[in-house]
Amino acid sequence: MFNRRKLANLAGPGPEYLFVALPLVVLTFVFVVVGKEFHTILASAEWSFGAAILFGQSITKLVSGVGRHGVEREDLLALIIALVIVFGLCPSLTVLALLLAKEEPGGLLIAFQLGLFAIGSVVFFVLGSAGHAPGRK
Repeated sequence: MFNRRKLANLAGPGPEYLFVALPLVVLTFVFVVVGKEFHTILASAEWSFGAAILFGQSITKLVSGVGRHGVEREDLLALIIALVIVFGLCPSLTVLALLLAKEEPGGLLIAFQLGLFAIGSVVFFVLGSAGHAPGRK
């Protein structure tokens, strides 16, 4: 299924991801202990903040990997970075601003931020693994 190299590539972004997830784990634990509703945990703007960090770090890891290993197609690299910014980073920051501006965020906004966090997690591991993969240099 996974060979050692692929597993090592996935392990590269793993510790950084855990530090992004840490505030969310602590927040969830504190909210549960003080008796907040589950909806309050999901409505917390920290999910959008975390998503924005994941998308930004994805770009950083990809570019640093390209710097170490080179790239065959600069146009493809530019497209990937633009896609992450336009469809990940900007929406995450927009949702963060909307959540901070509203007293009671709606269900659609909450679902959107959780979806962005999930997508940001996948993008982070995919691009982060690509940044750790051995290159052609």
